[in-house]
Amino acid sequence: MLAIAILVAFPGLISGIVNVNSVAKIALYSFLAFQASGFILFSLRNKRYLNVLNTLMVVGVLGGYVYQSGETQLLFAPHEPIQPLGHNEPPIVIAAYCFWFVGVASNSLRCPKLVEMYVQAASVIFAVFSGSFLFYRILTAWSLFVLDLIFNYTGLKFWGDKALRMSNKFAETKWPKVRAGCECFSFVTLATLVGYLVTGQAPLTEDMMLTAELAFLAQ
Repeated sequence: MLAIAILVAFPGLISGIVNVNSVAKIALYSFLAFQASGFILFSLRNKRYLNVLNTLMVVGVLGGYVYQSGETQLLFAPHEPIQPLGHNEPPIVIAAYCFWFVGVASNSLRCPKLVEMYVQAASVIFAVFSGSFLFYRILTAWSLFVLDLIFNYTGLKFWGDKALRMSNKFAETKWPKVRAGCECFSFVTLATLVGYLVTGQAPLTEDMMLTAELAFLAQ
């Protein structure tokens, strides 16, 4: 985020020193590696092995998309979405992230408190409609993370003991099944998307983006 913020603040100066497209890609790669490592370690420690596979699949999709993106420049214009790669992500990339998020959100450390799930889901929904999915998802997710470190708004006591939380009985008896179902849903949907990509039926190329987006809007 810091690298992209510097690019946005001083585009002319930075572009004369380094390749802006390469810096944007490196920043996105770094974020993906950092986030994926955290989730994989968490999943291994809690024996959520299906979630490890889900994370590896979504990182493969996102990393492949960033790698195959053309040599476009960071797009920053007044009243327009900031697009680090010069374009919005294709629907299949956005779908892959959303399917993965379902499994991740169900493993919230704040359970039975639901605040973290609500605000992170709001962040994803906002990013979907922002016109620059990855950038605004990263921006809002990190903003929420920093605010939580300061105010601990996802904690058990911030909203009161009973507000915005599931019952202890539901958390102990029903939620493990719901969580397992969410992880299975993520796995099946991600495996299907990866299958389409591997077989070449949905290539992650910039040439296909407008076609994919128009088809998505027409549905």
